[in-house]
Amino acid sequence: MSIYDDLLEKTPEGLRVPATLRFPGACEASRGTVIACGCATQAGGYAKSLGASRLAIIADKILLQLDMLSPLTKALDEQQIAYCIFSDIAPEPHTADLDAAGRAARDFGADAVLGIGGGSSLDTAKVTACMLTENASAADIMTGKVAFHRHVPLILLPTTSGTGSEVSPYAVASHNGKKLFISSPEAIADIALVDPLMTATMPPKVTAFTGLDALTHAVEGACGCANPFAKALAVQAVELAFEALPAAVKDGTDLYARTKMAYASVLGMMAYTLGGGLYAHSASYILTLSKNMPHGLGCGLTLPYTLAMNMDSIKALLEGFIPAITRSGIATPRTASEVPAAFLALVKAVGSPATLAELGYNEADIPAFAHTLYADYYRAKNPRQVEEGDLITLVEMMYNGRTNQ
Repeated sequence: MSIYDDLLEKTPEGLRVPATLRFPGACEASRGTVIACGCATQAGGYAKSLGASRLAIIADKILLQLDMLSPLTKALDEQQIAYCIFSDIAPEPHTADLDAAGRAARDFGADAVLGIGGGSSLDTAKVTACMLTENASAADIMTGKVAFHRHVPLILLPTTSGTGSEVSPYAVASHNGKKLFISSPEAIADIALVDPLMTATMPPKVTAFTGLDALTHAVEGACGCANPFAKALAVQAVELAFEALPAAVKDGTDLYARTKMAYASVLGMMAYTLGGGLYAHSASYILTLSKNMPHGLGCGLTLPYTLAMNMDSIKALLEGFIPAITRSGIATPRTASEVPAAFLALVKAVGSPATLAELGYNEADIPAFAHTLYADYYRAKNPRQVEEGDLITLVEMMYNGRTNQ
């Protein structure tokens, strides 16, 4: 019996009831997003409903080692859908990785793409689907030389609860030492199967980092788009993350915690799609490129200080988080000014670094870090207008662990 089958056998019935969110996809038969323990076993039926007969699977290598693809391949075999598996993907993919995936899919004659894994695999699957349509290089697509279009079905199955790539219009890859981004409605999957059982094998650190990524998506999205819908998404995601992330880090087989984090990931990306990222994401890109740090680690580290920097512009939003944070027991903020410290307490509670000093930075590095934030990753949607001097103050806070200016 595989790890997945064992978990499925132990899953309470209530967690198997699917929640289905409907979004328009590029394919006429698109189904939207399904969230439920066990929904990965339905992948074959969904693929068939989209007209797939030869499927390119873009997967994280670790899933092959853990035999976590077996419920998926079994479902495809039952529907007599042929498939190839490409798994040579870097944790932070480069355009060369995307090109290799595209070649593998073309050589197989794929007429549909399924991505399974973390954000790297899901983003690679998105670009692969575009390459099958456009017969273009990944660099041309990621730089906008070739517009993102796809005419082949796209199915995404996340194995982390954090990136939100399964419901996002974005894809990210590195090229010539820089992060490149695309945003297109056609990058949204026709079907996203969000199965919490698929996340149960994540190690504690990966659980922590990806969970902090989900939290950051929600909060930054609401900060960048101050409307009731974005706020509602963010408040719910914050409540779920503060309650469930420490539990999921402590016990990866806690399926209630895993299910709550699956919802937090989807809600977080929905908020992020409305408002976009702020300086937590900007700083994370720098940490990824310069220190090879996981994206979610950088987001979690920077988020509390980004909130503190923007305090005067987001007090009402932060006040809305107080009841959920207090119920979690992680912290008991009484005012908006105490909320950034509560977020920092969660970062520490899940064992993630909380300062730049912990990552090996020195005070002398602060001006250059701030300059890169300002010159390369400026955020026009930040709630308050900032100059380079403001970002020096932000990086000083990140270095010293101070959540008040």
